[in-house]
Amino acid sequence: LLFPGTGDILSELQEDTVFFGSLGAQWRHWQSAPIKAQLEWHTGFYKDSGLRYLGDVLQLTFGASWEISPTLHFDFAIAEDIKEEASPDVNFHFTLRVRTP
Repeated sequence: LLFPGTGDILSELQEDTVFFGSLGAQWRHWQSAPIKAQLEWHTGFYKDSGLRYLGDVLQLTFGASWEISPTLHFDFAIAEDIKEEASPDVNFHFTLRVRTP
């Protein structure tokens, strides 16, 4: 739940309350490379704008983590907009994480 307050741009169209939700799951078929999925949603920040990009968003992210070593991990994910033209069509995420002992 977000209460964005009043901004300087399009303040008359800003919503007073924005709702957020997400649901995630992980499957460890391979111990060193779990597969992950996440569904994210939020209501629009602006009302009655007529622009889909300023409305509700529904996005699905699917990816995996790979444990290269106990201290080195590589993450990869693809995010797709489920509600078309409400968020970027496709996003690619790459992360290389190093853990220090």
